[in-house]
Amino acid sequence: MRFIPAPPPEALKTCQRCNLQSPEKTSECTHCAGLSDAELKDYLKRHQGQAEASSKLGQYFALAAALIFTLLVLSILGN
Repeated sequence: MRFIPAPPPEALKTCQRCNLQSPEKTSECTHCAGLSDAELKDYLKRHQGQAEASSKLGQYFALAAALIFTLLVLSILGN
């Protein structure tokens, strides 16, 4: 089995218009280039909703992990 190293992370820059990060080597923002102000507002609203959903999912996984850990500890102590 061979170890394949991960490529180095890309340098990122923060867009002044949408406040999201895109690769530094691109000339335009990969998120908001070509969007009108109304389209940008809708895009940012969707992006925020997705970020919140991901955060909630992470919280559910952490809670499930804590519950499983607690059950394992209780089963070990019960023996």
